[in-house]
Amino acid sequence: MLKKIKSKYFKTEEIVLHYSDISRKRNIFSVLRDKGVEVRFWSDILSVLDNQNVSYFFTLVDKENSHKVSWLEKTIVQKSYLALIKMYVCNLLKTEKGKIVTESDCFQDIYLAKAHNTYQAQGIKECNLTGKGYWGKVTSLSFVNKKNLDPEIELADLLGSSIRLKYRLEYKNSKEQINNVERKKLRLLNRKMKKDKSNFFVLI
Repeated sequence: MLKKIKSKYFKTEEIVLHYSDISRKRNIFSVLRDKGVEVRFWSDILSVLDNQNVSYFFTLVDKENSHKVSWLEKTIVQKSYLALIKMYVCNLLKTEKGKIVTESDCFQDIYLAKAHNTYQAQGIKECNLTGKGYWGKVTSLSFVNKKNLDPEIELADLLGSSIRLKYRLEYKNSKEQINNVERKKLRLLNRKMKKDKSNFFVLI
């Protein structure tokens, strides 16, 4: 579906839907400067994001609070991956098997691998899963880059700004102006997360 959207608006499937480029409407994304085209594009993207078979899991760290307790960047990354994997795997108990595909980052990769190995060895007590049980649920761990064109990576990137905005509005009482695109994305997030409040975890 994502390939069809790319072809429809940008005449090629071989591009990366990166939110920072899309929001700036630069290079190939300059066609989105036409408001009508922009609305139709985001409507198509949101229809994919709104798939009932797709769940979203987020962790969020308030940098101001993390600085107060002297958390290093590696502490934030490590705790985030432990929380994300736990939410994901506990949700898998309701279904079958799953795999983890993530955008590779030379700094973060080691912490994701450590979190994965920790649960392989110790299991996840919150969902009564042994290490062997975890091993049977998560069948692979893949590090990719955006050029690999994995739709999961691109869709996650398109939602990142919205979850940060949601936090600022609901937890920090921000009064910032919201454009129509972000308003629609927030409505989708709120609708999705209303069904399962356990998929959004503020670490600090």
